[in-house]
Amino acid sequence: MKLISFFLLPLLVLTILVPIGPFSKNGSTIGDLAFARMLAGSGQGQAPLALSGSIGVQCGNGGGAEGCPKTHTPTPTNTPTSTPAAPTDTPTNTPTDTPTVTPTETPCDCPTETPTDTPTSTPTETPTGSPTPTDTPTPTVTACVAQTETADFSKVGLGASVQGLGVVARDLNIKARAPGTAVRIGTGQEPFVYRGLLDDGINSNLAPAGGFSDRYAHTNGLAHGYTFTFSPGVSVTSFHLHMLDFGDLNTSLDTVHLVIFAGRDSTNKILVQQTLSYTSNASDLPNTSNKYGNLQRSGDATAATPGKQPGNWNWSISGKGIFSVTLQFPRGYDPNIGFDGLKFVTECP
Repeated sequence: MKLISFFLLPLLVLTILVPIGPFSKNGSTIGDLAFARMLAGSGQGQAPLALSGSIGVQCGNGGGAEGCPKTHTPTPTNTPTSTPAAPTDTPTNTPTDTPTVTPTETPCDCPTETPTDTPTSTPTETPTGSPTPTDTPTPTVTACVAQTETADFSKVGLGASVQGLGVVARDLNIKARAPGTAVRIGTGQEPFVYRGLLDDGINSNLAPAGGFSDRYAHTNGLAHGYTFTFSPGVSVTSFHLHMLDFGDLNTSLDTVHLVIFAGRDSTNKILVQQTLSYTSNASDLPNTSNKYGNLQRSGDATAATPGKQPGNWNWSISGKGIFSVTLQFPRGYDPNIGFDGLKFVTECP
C-alpha cells in the first residue's frame, strides 16, 4: 500500500496542475505523457493502475485498464477550455462596429445642405420683382397733356379791358400797342368800331360772346398793333385769330398794304409767320386791288368771302416753342377793325 501511494503521488500532482495551465495542445500533451510514464513504471511486474474520482482507489486487481470506469477520463479536462473562448470574441466586435458607423454619417450630410439652399433663394427673388409700384404712378403725375384754350370775351363787360393774364383765357395775356387798350366789343352794341355794308350794323358778324378792338386806334385813325403772351414757362404750338372789316378804309392813302402775324421764341425771334399783302388805288375808300378786286366789298365784314378776303380773314400759325405772337400793320392799315375767334394750344415741355 505504501508502494502504491508512492507512485500515485506524482500522478496526483500532475493531475491537479493540468487544469491550472493554459488550455492548449501543449498542456494536454504534458498530462498525457506523465500519465503514460506512470503506467509504464508501475513497478517491477506490477499491473498498471487507473485513477478514479477518489485518491487511493485501485481501478482493477491486475486486470488492466478495462476495469476502470469511463467516467473519469481526460475528456472533462478539455471541455471547460473551449467554453470561455466564445464570450471573449462576442463582446469585442459588437460595441466596436455599432457606434462607429451610426454617428459618423447622420450629422454630416443632413444639416449642411438644408440651411444653405433655403435662405439663399427666397430673399433674393422676392425684393427684386417689387419696383413695379415706382414705374406705375410716374406717367400719371408727370404726364403733360396739351390743352386747347379759347378766349371767352363774355367774362368782361362791353367796353371793358380784355388785357391782362387770365382775363379772357387762363394762360393768355393780350396787350394793345401803347397808348391804346384792347376792349371788348359786341355786334350791334357800343362801343362802335366798324360798320357792315350789307346790314349797316355796328360791329357786324362778331361771335355771340363778342370780340375785342383798340378803341384808341379807332378814334384817332391809327394803326392797330397787338402782342399775345402766355403764362410763365408756357409755350404754344398753334394760335388762331379772326379779323373783320379790314381793307375798305385807307386813311393813309397808301397803295401798298401789309399785315404780319408772327410766332416768336423766348428771345423774341420770329419762328413762323403769316402775311397779308396787296396793292390798291390811293384812296381813303379804295375800290381796286391787285388780288382782291373791289375792296369796298372784299374788305367788308359782311360782304367778304370768309377766310379768303381781307374783310373776313383768318390768322393761323403753328410751330414748336412759340412763346409770344404779334400782329403788326406796318403799311396801308385800316383803323376800323375788330377781332374774335381767339384760341391756342399749349405745348408740353
